[in-house]
Amino acid sequence: MAETSEVIGHYVQQQGEGGYQWVPALDQSTELFNAVIGDDISRVEQLYTGHGGSSTHVCLFWGESKEQTGAPRVEAKSRTLAAIATQHGALRVLSYLLSKGVNPRSEGLYEFIESSNPNAPTIRAMLDDAAGNFAPAPGEAPAGPGAHGARTATPDAHGSGAAGQQGYAQQELDQADLENLPYSTADLTRPEYATDTFRMYCFKVLRCSKRYAHDWRACPFAHPTENARRRDPRETRYSSLVCPDYRQGCCVRGDTCQYAHGVFESWLHPSRYRTQLCKDQEKCDRPVCFFAHTISELRTPVDSFVPNPEERLRVPQATQVVLGIAPPLALQMSAGGADTAYAADQGPPVVPDLL
Repeated sequence: MAETSEVIGHYVQQQGEGGYQWVPALDQSTELFNAVIGDDISRVEQLYTGHGGSSTHVCLFWGESKEQTGAPRVEAKSRTLAAIATQHGALRVLSYLLSKGVNPRSEGLYEFIESSNPNAPTIRAMLDDAAGNFAPAPGEAPAGPGAHGARTATPDAHGSGAAGQQGYAQQELDQADLENLPYSTADLTRPEYATDTFRMYCFKVLRCSKRYAHDWRACPFAHPTENARRRDPRETRYSSLVCPDYRQGCCVRGDTCQYAHGVFESWLHPSRYRTQLCKDQEKCDRPVCFFAHTISELRTPVDSFVPNPEERLRVPQATQVVLGIAPPLALQMSAGGADTAYAADQGPPVVPDLL
């Protein structure tokens, strides 16, 4: 682990409801520290040097002296970017760093999980998945649920195999390889990966950190070149209505398109996900269902987006969308077509491989 003397961030001790707390002093900290704390993955990628995820930086903690009341005290502590992301629940930045080969165990990331953070269970599950890339140290227990047995790379002296040197470009499996792997939806139904927040903003958005052979069709994370990959609707504004060009097989606008590309972008969009009841309700056995199974699971649509006037010409139905209100069922059916429409007598949309 590389050591640096750069002061990356500052914390100030403040009195809170549960006692003293360390609060980030963002205006005194570096741009990179602010990007990690704010989970600004685009900015982190721009500032990332290629080794910063495992390099230790210095954070200064400003508080009151324990020996002399009222006297100031400053303490310097070493922190990696991954540790900062873990502590502050920055899921996008953490997944990016884990995909770069950060070892959660050797960097002690588990101790930085804040139990009060609502993302804590998801963070722990992500660390378990990434820890499965590395051979455990002597006397150390294997990683948790993330340590799958279908690995094809042999760990080297540093605990990483040949496949692990590929970074985000994990080992690609052809159809024959996939057929030889046991198909399991266990990851899709794990509670840590089945929350509304994860499904809407992280499912097939966050990068997969697994560097061993696994069936990406049953993995909730994004992989290179797969069609199920989604754009984060908080980072890229687009409508939940399906792009007509994408439905025809090709949209030249790519990630700049203002309409949904595929069934996941459409139905996992915050303006649509679980805003309708599932026809099967509590009898539903689909690993990933886009609909609410009880009244309490119904959500209020948020983050609705109306494309600009030029783009609305491509999809006439978009002019009928009212910002903040989900499109009526008839509009969804006419805009989405057979693969995304849903009515009580039709059943849910068909999602190949995952449902």
